[in-house]
Amino acid sequence: VFTGARRAAVREFLEEACDDANRMALSDDDPVKIEYLKFKAMLVQKMVSFGSVYLGSVRDPRNTDDAWMSSAAFSVKFIGDDKKGVTRWLKAADDAVEVRVFTVEEAMKLPLYGSHKQFIQNTTSARLG
Repeated sequence: VFTGARRAAVREFLEEACDDANRMALSDDDPVKIEYLKFKAMLVQKMVSFGSVYLGSVRDPRNTDDAWMSSAAFSVKFIGDDKKGVTRWLKAADDAVEVRVFTVEEAMKLPLYGSHKQFIQNTTSARLG
């Protein structure tokens, strides 16, 4: 099921981490666009088939008594050639400053924003459980 939250997660990942707008603006016969479309189809399939880690409100300094941030986190695992393919297409765009890939252990040592550490812990628990 391609829910609104899942659709938004795919769209945001492509916009922020893959420079989707610029790649889609290439001509249809451009080899880069052709390869990117293959990657994009693989990514969408993985994001559709993997489960959600969290859907709901999150700790955020912008929360008030009358308004609060909601978030959706999804677990997508890339291995082998898929992992290399993702790294190839990562490029900060839109309002993202930087895009990097981390192992779970590396990510847990970072000063992550809001509830992000809990998302990672939920993911690893679900995979191990």
